Amino acid sequence: MSGERTIYFEDDNKLDLKTLVQQEKSGTAEDQNTMFARLAGRSGDRDLDVDDMFVTKAAHKQDENRAANRDRSAAIFEHRKINAAMEKCPRCFDKVPKHLIVAIGTKSYLCVPAHRSLVDGHCLIVPMQHISSCTAVDEDVWREMQ
Repeated sequence: MSGERTIYFEDDNKLDLKTLVQQEKSGTAEDQNTMFARLAGRSGDRDLDVDDMFVTKAAHKQDENRAANRDRSAAIFEHRKINAAMEKCPRCFDKVPKHLIVAIGTKSYLCVPAHRSLVDGHCLIVPMQHISSCTAVDEDVWREMQ
């Protein structure tokens, strides 16, 4: 042994990197706050007898079902919210007037503003995918936008 830790938590090897990235992208700050509150609310080092163990296991199964329903409801809400935002998106490639488009790349496009420009030569470099900010865009899209 080299003295270096191979895993930090028991479930480190259960998920691959692609799944972890997907979970991180689909999660929100509210999910993290909920998980923190749930973990902070747990009480540790309880002395349980046999009856308490059965009650705890039954309650744990109910909590899992409740958590699954809550996650499903949150996913539906997020999906509806995203769809509503996408329908109103003024920068969506399909909705931009074609006479405003200057150049089209594989991941982004260059266009002039639909309204009055701020300065001479004012252009917009817009990614094809819907993102909340350029910090959330993939590396290949960012390279093309550069």
